[in-house]
Amino acid sequence: MFTFQISKMFQGYSTSFPHGAPQLQVLTISDVSRLTIPFGGDTPALRTLKLSYCPVPWCLFKLSSLTTLILECVPVQSQQSTEEFLAMLSRLQNLKHLDRG
Repeated sequence: MFTFQISKMFQGYSTSFPHGAPQLQVLTISDVSRLTIPFGGDTPALRTLKLSYCPVPWCLFKLSSLTTLILECVPVQSQQSTEEFLAMLSRLQNLKHLDRG
């Protein structure tokens, strides 16, 4: 299983990974104030995405393969309306687990 974690300490390095990560299965992003999508958002094997204490730029992720989505303490400015959140969930056809803290 290929995993990758971006935290506040490594925030600046996320732009160093502009190309796709076709085998990445687990991505954890935590405690970053401005999120730059690593791997150009091209993560076709991504199964688990955990976002903690960071903004969520939904439109930049290709999330169709997700089975687990964990959202912890998403900043208010990144929270979606109920309608937008449900529309996003409807595109996650493989999602089996959702944890929204």
